[in-house]
Amino acid sequence: MGVYDRYGGLLVVELENGRYTYTDTEGRRVFEEEWKDASHFREGLAVVVWNEQHLRVTSGREVLVNEERWGYINPQGERAFERTFAWAGDFGVLDENLAKVQYDNDRWGLIRRNGTDLLKTSFVSINRMQKGFAEVELDGGRIANFWYSEHDSQERCLMKLIAEDYSYWPEIAESE
Repeated sequence: MGVYDRYGGLLVVELENGRYTYTDTEGRRVFEEEWKDASHFREGLAVVVWNEQHLRVTSGREVLVNEERWGYINPQGERAFERTFAWAGDFGVLDENLAKVQYDNDRWGLIRRNGTDLLKTSFVSINRMQKGFAEVELDGGRIANFWYSEHDSQERCLMKLIAEDYSYWPEIAESE
């Protein structure tokens, strides 16, 4: 069993079966659930990966599909919100209130701690995120620099994408 990190007394550990769970500092399991992968807690949430089964229609017939899903749990082991993603990053990399995610359509966006989208748009990619700035790829291969400032008390954001022609201003998604 490998121990990876600690947050508020919780350690993410790899079990002998290759799955992940969390223990307390004494090595006692905190949650019965095991995940395909799990991250340390950051800003009170941890990214976990599990498989979901669902029916997909392919060539006119229903097929049972196993799909890897990424989501977030809180320190009680409960899903932070029901929404899941093709990939999810830690909160606190760009800002403690935002995380980078990949949607099912292979596009990228930013979500708030409650699982809602920050923007009404998504990007081909989001790169080099660092303290209020991110480099994003727009449709057509254009690269832009994304700057934002989140005002928690008002749940509003000020943001600007600076492209070559300074013409791209994304719409802010409403916070729930």
